[in-house]
Amino acid sequence: MRRRSFFSASAQGYHRPCRLVNAADLKMPPPDWVFRQHHAVKSVGHRRYTREQTQALQQMLNQSLYVTQEQMETLAETTGLSRQQVKIWFQNQRLKLRKAVAKSAKGKKSQSI
Repeated sequence: MRRRSFFSASAQGYHRPCRLVNAADLKMPPPDWVFRQHHAVKSVGHRRYTREQTQALQQMLNQSLYVTQEQMETLAETTGLSRQQVKIWFQNQRLKLRKAVAKSAKGKKSQSI
């Protein structure tokens, strides 16, 4: 019986089924990113702020677009939010303002043409 080589078989339209190799066959631990991906802590998700919290944050935003660490900490204490939440809220508001300014500038530019 004549043995077919891999290349001659594939040239004739035949192909051998290949066996996938998994980490268990190789007796190797999976890479770190696999562990982090499958065992990640679920995020809390989107939280709505109360009207009082939003008003306090908006008042400070009207005074200044950028707040100091001390202002951030006092806002966090008065609103019941974490300092991280206050920081991210301000970042998001500045981003919204920038987008609104860019959109209005784009609209004015197209009207003048």
